[in-house]
Amino acid sequence: MRVIIFGTHSPDWMTALQPGATVWAQVPGVEEVFHADTIDAELPAPAANLRTVIIPLLEDHIASCPTAYKSLTPSKQALLILGNKAEFAAYARANGLAHLCPETYANPDTAVYPCMIKRVDLNCGVGVRLVHSKNELRACQEQEPWRGHSHLLQAYVGGDRQSATHCICKDGRIVWHCAYVYEPADSNTVCNRGRRIHRTTEPASRLAEFESFLAPLSYSGPCNVDYKISADDDRTMIMEINPRFGGSLMRPDNLSDLVAALSWILTLSAGL
Repeated sequence: MRVIIFGTHSPDWMTALQPGATVWAQVPGVEEVFHADTIDAELPAPAANLRTVIIPLLEDHIASCPTAYKSLTPSKQALLILGNKAEFAAYARANGLAHLCPETYANPDTAVYPCMIKRVDLNCGVGVRLVHSKNELRACQEQEPWRGHSHLLQAYVGGDRQSATHCICKDGRIVWHCAYVYEPADSNTVCNRGRRIHRTTEPASRLAEFESFLAPLSYSGPCNVDYKISADDDRTMIMEINPRFGGSLMRPDNLSDLVAALSWILTLSAGL
């Protein structure tokens, strides 16, 4: 099998996935790996003895992924909904799932402070901030990265246990997953990059909650679910579902999970 990594992200991602990376020696059946940073990049010629699978990295790469190769990717509708925080909040309300997400406030006057301001189109914690008053919120709205861009206000969800489950999905069902818990952080920390993590096990009931978002979209491909769990009643509160790999899989300590995720993607892609 030949693999094409499509797109470029941060150095840790490219170190983990680039041609010659340690992971490829452990993924069964992979003979060649290429990296194409843009749609205009020169791609390898077809080979009669190799099946080719292309793996796009981020949302923009998924949207522009060349269609001449097999690829396990979400639909345009799924990408739009999961790739935009406002669309995701509206989707949760429309599908009776809002109780599994933080409350979204219609405007600054109805918000309960402290609350979160979130730019709708960014990731990795960029454009997400805890604000303690209406005046602080207004100050944020007048500066980058929020000024001139769509954003929403959501309830602040307290608690130390912040988790992420990484999934490989086919037609809205989770066929493989692994879950991590992040070390505690202060209330102003919204990015998980660099925080220590350890593996955990999630019950079938929590995976079913995740699938309740994915099934109506017939979601296929990798995704990662960011959520908190209430210490009082073990209730799930989903912050977002990113329609792509999650950064925790790129950490050297999690190599075995990355091997498993890529193996599932290649197996399912080859059957398309």
